Amino acid sequence: MNASASIVCSVANGLPRIEEMVSQPPLTFRETTDGVMIVNTAAGPLGGDRLHLRATVKDGAELKLGGVAASMALPGAPGTGFSQSNILITLGDAAKLIWLPQPIIMADGSHHRQMITINAQPSSQFIYGDAFQFGRHKEETGRIEQHVAVNIDGIPVLRQSTDINPEDDWKEAFSLQEAHTFGSHITFGIEISNSAEFTKFELENGIHIYQSIGTLLAPKLSVKVAM
Repeated sequence: MNASASIVCSVANGLPRIEEMVSQPPLTFRETTDGVMIVNTAAGPLGGDRLHLRATVKDGAELKLGGVAASMALPGAPGTGFSQSNILITLGDAAKLIWLPQPIIMADGSHHRQMITINAQPSSQFIYGDAFQFGRHKEETGRIEQHVAVNIDGIPVLRQSTDINPEDDWKEAFSLQEAHTFGSHITFGIEISNSAEFTKFELENGIHIYQSIGTLLAPKLSVKVAM
């Protein structure tokens, strides 16, 4: 399956507004009082799927993206290979984005790739979160590859790759021991008030990374958005 979704947020009369919101299963947007939710309207991602999601927050605009329920990465038919999500985020001057999706459950035999690119400005603020559950109850995990690129004012400030592969000694490599979940949040210009609950990494360029192993923690944000 090939599917794409796009959302564009701008400002009108001093208030944020959704300028464009186009989606198709399994990526479906729903606007709510708590922001825009990504609703899974089809199973997956399945092996062979190619999903493309673009979020643009224009100058001075604010957007909150979340999820209604966890999604599940599943193996496709024989020969379909891996599934892939391509996520492109573009933030203008003084733009704010809160992206806190629901977890992805990596079912046994699945192989999912996430390619995430965030292009922001020095005055932008964002938090981008991801959470993974390694297999269903008493099940081996599937494989998750994640590649993150963050650029500020066109300058690369973060290149991060993660590969959790059940064929490798992945638990030892990532110090996961018997943990079945892993969460990661990347922030720029946004503070997390419960940061002590996370393992925190501070980069010199203003990027902070908060990770949680074994328990999927919800960050408490010091900056609020209007949508």
